[in-house]
Amino acid sequence: MSDDPVFSTYELGIIQNSLRKRMAMIEEFRTDVVTPDLERAIEMSQQIEVFKQEVQHIQDKIRSMIEKRVE
Repeated sequence: MSDDPVFSTYELGIIQNSLRKRMAMIEEFRTDVVTPDLERAIEMSQQIEVFKQEVQHIQDKIRSMIEKRVE
């Protein structure tokens, strides 16, 4: 990989795969979280959802960048 500030299609693909794995980990974490405090569980679920949306937004941007490179 070069010092070029522009990502290659290959680099974007690596980032996209990493984000895909992260999304799976987020869902797995959400299902594994068990807390007797309902209020805390709701708060954690909301924080997880916000993070998931941020990762999804980045993933969408990466997908768009890849599509532009392929065209």
